[in-house]
Amino acid sequence: MILAFALAIAALVAFGRRPAGSRVQAPEPGTELDVVRLLTVAVASGLPLPAALAEIAGSLHGPLREEIDRVLRDARLEGLTTTLARAPGRLGPLFRHLASAHAAGSPILGTLSAHAASVRERDRGRRLRTARLLPVKLVIPLTLLLLPGFAALVLGPPILEEILRIGAP
Repeated sequence: MILAFALAIAALVAFGRRPAGSRVQAPEPGTELDVVRLLTVAVASGLPLPAALAEIAGSLHGPLREEIDRVLRDARLEGLTTTLARAPGRLGPLFRHLASAHAAGSPILGTLSAHAASVRERDRGRRLRTARLLPVKLVIPLTLLLLPGFAALVLGPPILEEILRIGAP
């Protein structure tokens, strides 16, 4: 029993550790979905797309702000549609959708809502894949923790009775 408990503790320690660099971190304050939401509000309020991008860049920090600032800076030199169409980075798919809508003259709000739905679906799929892996990761710790206790509950009383029966005169 003590050996099973020691093995269970060793398994928890071994399987509970994460590789270096894969620590769980707090979510970044500015995500792609946040940018889409802010841009939707700015465009819905009547701002043109470049002004809306400039407005939301002021409320973001870090790499997303730098990405939007770079697009706005390049748009002054090369044009908005061209710059949006070839923008790299995390916001690249959003910018490409906006470029096609801007070039076609279609409503930006519809494009933003469609992109937000695709981002939500992508995030949902990622969370589902993670949830599907959970039972596989829990098999060994559950086996090592539950099996010894189950064996003691099921086999303990008959073995105890047999020991008492053999030891009694």
